[in-house]
Amino acid sequence: MSISGIVRDLMIPLGKFPHVGESATLRDAFAMLHLMPSEKGDMFRNVVVLDDQGHFLGLLSLKNMLLALMPDYLRPTKGVYQGAHDDISALALLWQEDCLEHCHRAHTIRVRDHLQVVGEHVTPHEPLTRALYLFATTPHYLLPVIENKRLIGMLRLVDAFDEIMIEVLSERPRNE
Repeated sequence: MSISGIVRDLMIPLGKFPHVGESATLRDAFAMLHLMPSEKGDMFRNVVVLDDQGHFLGLLSLKNMLLALMPDYLRPTKGVYQGAHDDISALALLWQEDCLEHCHRAHTIRVRDHLQVVGEHVTPHEPLTRALYLFATTPHYLLPVIENKRLIGMLRLVDAFDEIMIEVLSERPRNE
């Protein structure tokens, strides 16, 4: 593979990427992450959420999963806190007492209420450089790979970045 390749060369097929349906619970998402090791040995950091027809809805990141487990008084909100300052992290000590209870309620929390939307996507036959452009200019670390309006896989920034690193560190002569 090289940076002159196409998205399909680097994408992870949907069958090898953790995914759940929109009616799944947070516990289902945790179970999917636990059961699906990456071929590269690293842990997946996101779960794909699909609608009932199998269309891509969004991602559930590790951070989204943590926030979903937190009590309302710890969730970040803008403009609601009326205290002396906006730092509510000290309230996390209160969560110590009921954190286990919140973890055990994960089977009641729907993933669709906590996912993040990814507005951009790529197709499998697009140049890898287009995906690199999207990674560089958007906040996303993953891009859905869509073909015929269906999600067929995911492209990770880390995998695309590896291709750039190989080129940057190569000792091939440059045309200067």
